[in-house]
Amino acid sequence: MKVVLLFGPQAVGKMTIGEKVGQAFNLPLLHNHVTLDAIWPYIGWNEDTFRLSHNLRMGIFEHSAKDETHPGIVFTFVWAFNLKVDASNSSTTNFSTRRYGSL
Repeated sequence: MKVVLLFGPQAVGKMTIGEKVGQAFNLPLLHNHVTLDAIWPYIGWNEDTFRLSHNLRMGIFEHSAKDETHPGIVFTFVWAFNLKVDASNSSTTNFSTRRYGSL
């Protein structure tokens, strides 16, 4: 499975670039708004919103990885080095585990 990761601070064009990359490689785009927008209208913006979004994203990745016919995915997410939590994760490749807990 191919995985293309696009990350950066808010509002820098990750989704726009992700759309173009997805079209170029014929891969679906999972941008950071998709999972959050499916959750926040029902429970608001809080710690659970981000935890549930993370769990949904990981579920999509796990399913896609197990499916040998799945072409891959383009994934965008916010990783802003000016934020303390994100800057502290810059020295590890397993940022999602440090921020949200293990899979």
